Amino acid sequence: MKRLRTFLLIDLIIFGAFIVSAVSGLVFFIPARFMDFATASVTPTFLGVSYRVWVDVHTYSGLVMIVGLVVHVSLHWQWMMRTAGGMLPWSSRRRAAARDDAESLAARGSES
Repeated sequence: MKRLRTFLLIDLIIFGAFIVSAVSGLVFFIPARFMDFATASVTPTFLGVSYRVWVDVHTYSGLVMIVGLVVHVSLHWQWMMRTAGGMLPWSSRRRAAARDDAESLAARGSES
């Protein structure tokens, strides 16, 4: 159960970072006429937050998302290898299945 809660926590962190990154990314598409240039001394603001802060929020939330994905994949690595391992070309299960197919085809060919 503790492992399940860890997975959930990591997934929620990734999801939260994605939402923050998506929202801050959308701010970059807002036309300049909607930005508040009157109160901004050097950079424009949106919703009272300067453009530079939006850039930082976007950058750091993206980094949190990347780190979360690395942790997520590392925690699920064994499951991924068990699940997809048979599909990989160097997999012993795949080689065994190919050998069985070849033997089956050879047996059918010799019957004719």
